[in-house]
Formats: sequence, C-alpha cells, structure tokens
Amino acid sequence: MSFLLRRYWHILILCLLGLTSTGPVRGQDFTILHYSTETGLPANIVYSLLRDHAGYLWFGTDKGISRYNGIRFETLTTFDGLPDNEILFIQEDRYGRLWICTYTGGVCYYENGVFHTAKNTPMLEWAAKLQGIPRLAVEQDGSMTIAFPELGTFMNVDGMHCQRFSPPAVAGDSVSFIHVRKLGVNQYELIRNGQRIRIDSNYRRLVVTPLSVEGPLSYVRSERTGYLSAPTGIYTLEGRPLLALTAVDSPKWTAIKNLYYDQHNTFAGTHDQGLVINGIQHILQDCKITGVTQDPAGNYWVSTLTNGVYTFGKDFLQTKTIKNVYEGDIKFAFTDEGTLFFTTANNNLYRYQDGVVSNLFDYSRYRGKQFKIIMEPGFLEENGEYHSFYGKDHFILDQLHAVHPRIRRNKILTDEADVRNSDVKTEGSSIKSIFFSPRRISLMQTGHKIIFIDRARALAGGETYFEGSDINQGNDRIISMAEDASDAIWYSTRKSIFKISNGKAVQQRQFAGMTFKRFYISGSYLIGITHDNKLIICNNINGQMRADTVLDHDCIWNRGYRLDPSHMLFSSNKQYRIVTLRPSPDTPAYDIAAVEDPYIPTQAEYITADGEQCYFFKGGAVTAVGIAGLLQRPAPPAPVFTYIKTTDSIYNTLPGRMLIPYEERRNISIGFSALSLSSKDVRYEYSISRDEHDDWQLVKGEEINLLSPGYGDYQIKIRGKSLSSDYSVPAVLLLSIAKPFWASWWFITAVAAVVISLVWVGVRYRIRYLIRKRERAHATEIKFMRSEYKALNALMNPHFIFNSLNNIQGLINEDNKRAANEYLRIFSNLIRQNMHNISKELIPLQKEIDLVSNYLKLEKLRFSEWLNYSIEIDEQVELDTVMVPPLLVQPLVENGIKHGLMPRRSPDNHVGIHVYEQGDYVYIAVRDNGIGIRQSRKNANSRHTSFALDNIEKRLTQLRLLHDQHVSLELEEITDDRGAVQGTLATIKIRLSASQVFSSIDGGDIPAS
Repeated sequence: MSFLLRRYWHILILCLLGLTSTGPVRGQDFTILHYSTETGLPANIVYSLLRDHAGYLWFGTDKGISRYNGIRFETLTTFDGLPDNEILFIQEDRYGRLWICTYTGGVCYYENGVFHTAKNTPMLEWAAKLQGIPRLAVEQDGSMTIAFPELGTFMNVDGMHCQRFSPPAVAGDSVSFIHVRKLGVNQYELIRNGQRIRIDSNYRRLVVTPLSVEGPLSYVRSERTGYLSAPTGIYTLEGRPLLALTAVDSPKWTAIKNLYYDQHNTFAGTHDQGLVINGIQHILQDCKITGVTQDPAGNYWVSTLTNGVYTFGKDFLQTKTIKNVYEGDIKFAFTDEGTLFFTTANNNLYRYQDGVVSNLFDYSRYRGKQFKIIMEPGFLEENGEYHSFYGKDHFILDQLHAVHPRIRRNKILTDEADVRNSDVKTEGSSIKSIFFSPRRISLMQTGHKIIFIDRARALAGGETYFEGSDINQGNDRIISMAEDASDAIWYSTRKSIFKISNGKAVQQRQFAGMTFKRFYISGSYLIGITHDNKLIICNNINGQMRADTVLDHDCIWNRGYRLDPSHMLFSSNKQYRIVTLRPSPDTPAYDIAAVEDPYIPTQAEYITADGEQCYFFKGGAVTAVGIAGLLQRPAPPAPVFTYIKTTDSIYNTLPGRMLIPYEERRNISIGFSALSLSSKDVRYEYSISRDEHDDWQLVKGEEINLLSPGYGDYQIKIRGKSLSSDYSVPAVLLLSIAKPFWASWWFITAVAAVVISLVWVGVRYRIRYLIRKRERAHATEIKFMRSEYKALNALMNPHFIFNSLNNIQGLINEDNKRAANEYLRIFSNLIRQNMHNISKELIPLQKEIDLVSNYLKLEKLRFSEWLNYSIEIDEQVELDTVMVPPLLVQPLVENGIKHGLMPRRSPDNHVGIHVYEQGDYVYIAVRDNGIGIRQSRKNANSRHTSFALDNIEKRLTQLRLLHDQHVSLELEEITDDRGAVQGTLATIKIRLSASQVFSSIDGGDIPAS
C-alpha cells in the first residue's frame, strides 16, 4: 500500500504541475500519428477505448464499436447484433467477455463473435428496463459491476452468476451514490458524499462510516481503477488524500476525466487542456481526451471526443521531433560531442543545440543572395574540422562549438605539373566522395581521376591545391569510393574493385565480376549496392572472402549510414533496413531486418548517427531516435483464426475442436487475421496435417480454402512474420469433419454383416453347385465305368462259355459219352453259377473259388491224366468276407492250363490255387508248372492270353476307381537256380480294409457312391 500511495502522490503532483502552469513548458515534440475516418476509423467521435487480453484495441464510437489489429479496423454495428451504435463505455471481465454500454442505456457483452443483449440473454433484461446511463467497473476478482449511480441500483455479474441490488424505499433517504465497489463475497461498499456504506447481498446496511472528504465528489475513470475528485483534492477509492488543493487550484481539477499510469509515465486526460504527460508536457491541447491505453508493443493510444484517435511510440521521450529546423533539402549532416550539424542545399552549415538552431556558415555572404548552387558541392567533417568545396572555393571551419566558429576560405588551384592533365578540374564541384586522413584529403570527381589535397598545405591558408595521380591509368570510369579503417582508399569502376596501396591501385581479384554504384567498408566487411539493385555483403575482404547476396527484400536500395561499428542503416524506397555485422566464422556472418517503426519518418533526406542517437532529416524536421530502440526487434504478429465458412454456414472459431458436418465439407474457407501493431506488411504460412508433422505453405490473403476434405481430424496451423520479425508461435485450429453415416461403426458393421452373409450365401451356393455338378459328373462317370465294368465282365462270360463248349465238342468228337454227360452236368452248374455271378459287380471270394473248383473238375474230365490241380485255403482267411469281381481267378487258372500246361502234355502237369492272408492283405496265388510266360507268348494263341490278361487288368483298374479297392495282379515266371523255367505264378493282392467295407454289403451288392 505504501508503494501505491507513493505512486499516486507522484501522479497527482505531476498533474498539478501541469494543470496549475500558465502554459505548456517548451520541450521537444515527438511523432504522433492520427487515425480518423480517412484512415479506416468508423467515426471521429470516440467515447472510449480498451485493450483486451489478446492485445486488440477496441474503440467505442457513435457509429458502432471498432476493433483494430494494427492492419485494419473491423467495425461491428447493429447489423451484427449491437443494441445501439453509440458506444459509451467498454470493459472486459476475467472471462474475456467484452462488456459494452450504449447511449440508450442498454448493456450487452460480446463473446465468441456473438453479442449477448437483453433480447437473447435474460440476465440483461433488468438493466435494459432502467432509465439512465450505466457505469461499468471491473472488480478485483474480475467480475463486472453494472451500476446506475443516480438510481442507487447495480448488478454484479461473475460468469453466468448474477446478483442484483436495489435500495429499499426509505422516506427522506437519498439512494444515489458516487461509486460502488465489491469488497468480497456478498459484500459491497457504496461511496456517497460524506458516507461510506457497507451492505450485504440484501442491500442491508452493515457498517456506515463517515467519509473524511469535504465538498461534492466526482468519479475519475482509469483503465484499471478509479479516483475521487473533490474541491479539496484527489483521493483514492479508499479515501486516502493524494493532494490537497487551494481554492485557486481546485477548479482546474474538474477538467480531469481520466488518468493512466504505466509505471513510467503519467497521463491526465482533460476536456480543456488536452493530454498532460508527467505534469509538464501538454499535447493535443485542442482535443477532449476520452481515454488512454497502451498496445502490446508499448505504444500509447489516445481517444478523443471529436478528433478520432492518436498514437505515439513507447520511446516518445527518447524520440524527439524538431520541427521547422531548416528549409530546402539536406545535403550533409554529422554530430560532434552530442551536437547536431547539418548542411542545406544552399551550402549553409547549421548547428542545433539545446533547442536552438544557429547558422554557423552562410554561403550567401561570400557569393551573394542571388547565387544558386548548380553543381553538387563536396562536404567533409572529421575531428571537428569541416570542409566545404564548391566552384573555386574551399572553406575550412573549426572550433564548431564556439559561438562563432573560425572560417577560412581557400582558392582552389592546380599545380603547374598537373595543368596539362585535363582530368584534374580546378573546381570543387561534381564531387562524389571525400575522405579524410591526417596527411591528406582524397576526392573523387565525376570522371576518371582521384584528386588529393595536402591537408597541412591547405590549413596554412589562402590556397588549396588539387593534386593529380597516376591512379586509374586505364581511364575506366570511377563510380564510387570508400575508406577502410586504415585510411586506405578503395574504389569501384565499371569493371572491378581497386585498393590504393603505396600510391598505386591494386585490383582486388576476390571481387571478380563485382562492381558497385555505392559501397561501404566497416571492419572486415564491404557492403555494396550494385547497379541491378542487389545488396551484397562481403566478409573478410582481405582474406578468404565470402560474398552473400541479400534476398527476400522487395525494395530499391538507396544508400547506407553507419550507426556504430556493428550496425549499418540502409535507406530504400520502402522501410529502412538494419544490417548487423557479426565478425565470426558464422555463416552467414550478418543479419538484416527491416525497421517498421511507424513513428520514424520514411525516405529521409539524410541520416546521421552519433552512437546513441540516430537523426532523420525530412521536410524541415529532424527526428532523433535512440539507436538502442532502433535495433530492438518487435514481437512477431500474433495470428488468430476468425471464422470457418462452409457451403451452408458460417462458424465463429471457438476454443477446442470445431466440428463441421460432413455435408458441408465440399468447400471450406478458414479466415484468420493477425495482431500486428508494429507492421502492416505481414506474411503468413499455414500447415494442414492429420498428425504432428508440419508442412508449411505460403498463403496469400487471409483465408485458407479446403476443397472437399475427407472426414476425420485435422490440425490447421497459421503463423505470421513481418519484415522485421521472425515467425510467430503458430495459432492452432483443431478441425473435425464429422463422419458420414456410411463411415459410422454401426453402418460399417451392418454392411460387413450383409457382405459376409452374401459372401457366405454365395460361397455356400457355389459349393453346393460345384458339389452337385461334381456329383452329377461323378455319377455319370460311375455309371459309365459300371457299364464298362459290366461290359468287361460280360466279355468274360461268352469267353468262358465258348471255351467250355469247345471242350464238350472235343469229348463228343472222341465219342466219350459218359465223360461228355458228366461234363454237361458240371458245365450246367458252372453256367448257373456264372449267370448268377456275372450280374454282380463283386462277389464273395468263396463263390469265385467254387466256380473255379467246378471249372477244374471239367478240365480234369477233359484232360484226364494230363491235368492235376489243388486248392489250398488258409484257415484265417474268411472267404465270405473277401469280395472280388466275378471271373477274376478262373481266367488265370484257364490260361495256366491251356497256355502253360497243355503244350507240355505231361502227366505231372499241375496247377495250384493258394489263398492266404499276410498282414493287411489277402493273396490268391495261381501257380502252374508249365512252359512259362515267354514260351507261351511265342505260341500262336498268345492273342488269347493277351485278351484275358488285358481284360483282368482293365477290370481291376475300374474296380479301384469305382470302389477304391486296392487289388493288384502280378505275373512272374518261375525258374530254378540254373535259370530253367519251372512254371508261372499269378498273384492277386487284395487289401483287407477294402474287403471289410465290401463285406458289409448285403448279398454282395455295392451301393451307389
């Protein structure tokens, strides 16, 4: 509190000094910029101004409320939802809501692009019904109090919680108050004339204390707090006196309408004395001040009742503007020991010191008032010694700080030895460059030669000799000159760069192909401007030089000015540029930035600096700017998203994620702007990604267009930079395109289920179709194979019968009736057995053995002693369970007899049948001791043998295909140890598993597969 009290005392003392003075104290002016309807402000009547938490400036005018971002004014009116266009007061609560009080008494607030008024917000209806103009005040807890002092009523709003207070009707008791403030939860204090009343939420008086302030009180507004004004002085809201006034002074305090203090300067706004700064400086004296604030850069903004808005820089005390200092143009300027000197176009030298301009050298005294400067004079100053060249005159001035400096006038001559050199002009005109050294002065005139002046000889007085030299013997045109730290002269021709060393020009080959219309040397740097408007910065010019061309600066380079050993200021057709030199191995070893201070005059006629201040000459005025402030880079622009526009709607950007319906995604435009109070030239880049990866793209204008983006989440970023700043921290917008119904989980699930069902049905139908097709094909194939199988079996039947009839015929031919009768009996049994068996695909092995037994009996009857046979069945073989095709064994027996035994005609002929089981197989072995396979094939009836065996092979193959029964036939010729043929062995091999399957069939029939 003691600190605040001292601060308030400081404020009021300064204000008193200003308000009790008879007139403004003479001081330095500073640059003030003016905004009005001509520069975008909606009206010149400005009732109030405010800087919000984001840094935007708001102006309450009689034609709506206007927001300024440093680039443009954006005005909101009744068309946008305001209840009235005449805005008297603006305040902001802790929630960032902008509260607005209008002339008709309506109160509203602006939040997220929407005006909340009595029409759409019920809690504001109460204020709209009252008569009078309310007062807005932000409390210490950030809530907003809306007060009607004349009516004694007020309302406090904290978020969406609202408390209303109306005074009880007490006869004879005044209800009005001067100010109300919130003390705590449900406690407020009313300040009246002579009283301080503490009340509760029911307006009941809790404590009444006297107010030790005499006379009527009035309220003085401030941006963050308020004050009380009385005839006896100025008081805080707590009632502490800040300044006691006499009866003579007190009327002057009634002019104070608002106060502003920023820890450094005090501003008192009045309606009759303008703006009083620190109590001693009056500005805008013809204006009625309605408010003062600062922007984020620290610059000051002042609103007036009828003259729009004014602004001046934060360093206004260090930025002095001296008006009406000179007439005409400035040709040369310099500083010496903190004093400013300048030469005008009429060749006069002036000194500015302590607010006084003195003419130190009036050239017209020597050449007459009517004399006109036609050619370009030459000027030089070094170590307090000023030289002026024009025509035949060389003026030398020293003792520049004296009231009357010493002036010497020399006549320009040329040594006789140089008379014949036509390039040496005996005039001090058309001089492009002059450089000073302790021994001599170097000049460059328009032409091909460099001229030297012996300084000691010139200072001796009377005459100045221009001395020619043998430098530039190639007579190439000299364009520009510069001097390095060792006083060595460098110059540029149309072809190359040269350095004068020991009286000779040495070409600097490291500058191959470079020429400059102007160049400057600072330390190890050479900075040059080329004829094609390039700024080239060369580092380490005496060693391994590196040259860099400055890019991304759209301007026409003019000339350079040295600020200090590390900084140079370059003028252009636009903003100034400051080049910072960093003698180090860094790459690049320099930095360049634009100067975007709007309070500095652009395109100055001449600039000079003294290490602390930089002086800009323009239009008869001199503006002094601190170099330290000049080198400070402003904060980068602060971009913000403003709206999202779709094909159907416009959305204000809100905190959090913005959700856009999928139907509105076809053409999305995202608007943005930037808070840039130091620069109007802002460059933007944007990035759109679906992850954390940034892809920065340059964007023109202040809108990003998205063409039919897909659904999902997007992260949109925008960043900005001015010519003098780096890129800002990106503003981020989280945008979500809602999923269409066909991308929702339930739809995908339903579609997937339908697809799976259709696929399942299709696959199932396809499988069934293929199965049925395969069954039909298989059935056809089986039918065909069975037909073929039966045909093969049928072939065996006539073959068997034919052979049997042949045998009977042979018996009859032999007249062996008894044997023929027996043969017929057995043959008839065989016919019955064969007819029964041949209709089956498979029969039990027992039936096949019975048929073979009868067949052997027949053959025994026929061949008698020439045939012997035996049938051997192992006990473990169950003949009834082993299924075989009919006539499987008989043909083998028949072939063995006819083709193996009968050709021998031997009584020991023998054919044996052996059925046995081994492992999982049943074997049927038919063995004879005949002539063997090879010999039998040589006989004429081998075709018969081949037919029988081929038929058996085909039937076994069909059997395997039809019933998957593994049955095989093997033939081998039996030989003894000496290789002699002993007979033939035919073996049928049947797997038991197959036989077991077949044995389950009733009656030997095979079911259709």
